[in-house]
Amino acid sequence: MFDKLKRALQESLCVFDVSSRQNDNRFVLGTKQYQTAVGVKEATVWLVPYPDCHHLCGNYESEGRNILSTTTRRISDAEPELLEAAVASFMTEVDALVGCSYAVRCMQQA
Repeated sequence: MFDKLKRALQESLCVFDVSSRQNDNRFVLGTKQYQTAVGVKEATVWLVPYPDCHHLCGNYESEGRNILSTTTRRISDAEPELLEAAVASFMTEVDALVGCSYAVRCMQQA
């Protein structure tokens, strides 16, 4: 599962630094950097295992909170063929949410 996720991230997002380290019970898949008005900021994507599935989750701190806290994708272990579409959809949503963050909007207005 992890190798397929890494490949899906690498193929759809060449700017994504794909790693694979464990943090608590989740596996950090990689990070993506965004240019903002306050400098470069980083989003982290991880995989959380559950008994019958995995969840893609993310973290990007903006204005003192994780703006990706409600952004997840459930990946069923029974449907691995949907993995690449789930990763692409998840990262499209991450990019959109980060693009709406205050620091990115300030940079775009300048």
